[in-house]
Amino acid sequence: RETRAAIAEIKRSIATFRADFGRCPQSLHELLHPPESRRRYLRHVPVDGWGRAFWVECPGRYDPDDADVVSAGPSGDFLDDDNLR
Repeated sequence: RETRAAIAEIKRSIATFRADFGRCPQSLHELLHPPESRRRYLRHVPVDGWGRAFWVECPGRYDPDDADVVSAGPSGDFLDDDNLR
């Protein structure tokens, strides 16, 4: 649940950033310190339920109007079949 909630939070933050700036953020850190804005889209960079960073691609590979946010799952390996999106 924790990982899925973090994925949803990141996706919402990216969508809001894109609406405000008309482009994808260059990194998750740009959501903490956006250019020319005092608004923070995230309070901190979330990690998954196993304490690891997410893989983020914006625009998304399969949906250019969205971002792909993926956790490597319990194995910690993106090549294993336990990833969470």
